[in-house]
Amino acid sequence: MGTNAFLQSFQAFTGSPSLSLPAPWPTGSLSVNQTAHPTVSGLSRSEGDLLAYTIHLQLPGQIDYTASLTKGWLGSATSYTLPDLSAPTLLGYSAPTSGSGLLSVFASMSNKSASDPADLSAFSAGDYIRQATAQTSYTVGGGPLTLP
Repeated sequence: MGTNAFLQSFQAFTGSPSLSLPAPWPTGSLSVNQTAHPTVSGLSRSEGDLLAYTIHLQLPGQIDYTASLTKGWLGSATSYTLPDLSAPTLLGYSAPTSGSGLLSVFASMSNKSASDPADLSAFSAGDYIRQATAQTSYTVGGGPLTLP
């Protein structure tokens, strides 16, 4: 698959649409180590309407892990490590030691502080939710990656 980036936007209109997309992830702005519980660095977007980042790691047949981090919770930190929840007292799964899959990093922006894109009734004319996504092929035990 390689590394990809894409943008999407949902906006409510009453008249002729004038849709704007979020800025893409700058080339090489994110980095990640390819471990079972990776650290993603470069979570430093400056948009005033930034709500949250989402990190999604999918290794088919082994793990499908999603972490959502609000801008307020992350504070001034610019990196995040997916926590190891494999202990029997936590989730008790076996952390992968090999395997390949997909890692995605999303930046979600909206003019509404609690936007739920599935609840279209909460949107009024001019309201929007936008997402910039970067994703890459991922191999546990591989070297560090930069994306998009």
